[in-house]
Amino acid sequence: MTEEQKKKHDFAPFWEEQERLRLYLKQSKPPTPQQVKAQKDPFGTNWSREKLISALENEAKKNGVWIEDTSNLRGEDVGEGGENKVYQNPSEPATVIKFNRMTYSADSEAGIDALFDGLIAQGELFPALEYEVLGFAHDVYGNVAIILRQQYVTAERYATEEEINSWFQNNQFIKERFGFWSNGKYKIHDYKPANVMMANNGILAFIDPIIVSRAHQ
Repeated sequence: MTEEQKKKHDFAPFWEEQERLRLYLKQSKPPTPQQVKAQKDPFGTNWSREKLISALENEAKKNGVWIEDTSNLRGEDVGEGGENKVYQNPSEPATVIKFNRMTYSADSEAGIDALFDGLIAQGELFPALEYEVLGFAHDVYGNVAIILRQQYVTAERYATEEEINSWFQNNQFIKERFGFWSNGKYKIHDYKPANVMMANNGILAFIDPIIVSRAHQ
């Protein structure tokens, strides 16, 4: 079992259905236009964010990974960004709980696959800040969110742009058009100083970068 498969095992029925559709189109005879349409459009008509989010909620509830009561996950309000509402974990103060409402990652047909690839990449590139997926739930605004646990970072200050750029250069990333940094496998953006902290141990902590794997570039 690959590392990616291990990460996704809790959501196996959903991913198995997607794989079944992919394998269906790999039969020996050429796929019909209807088969191609079904693969491109598993929701029946034109793709929409609303259909994808609804499907995620239904599958999460069906497969036992929906969290109905999140009160025990919401400690002190730590902060909020474009995608995440962040709380200190009341049962484990050394970690934070993030309600990621998929603001950006569910805006395309590859969004959820890209989201999980990005979560896996976070652990690969920044092991100390690896995400653990707890399940799905509604956030305080009623949005469907993926619930993540991550190490709490004790930081002295935000990193400077120069420090961030140096980190990328020292780790064999090359700056491309539109401000992306790429190492050939991943592209990273949204690495502004507000998302990168200088931790107390002198290490840069990339809190909420957007990481896109080559498969979704």
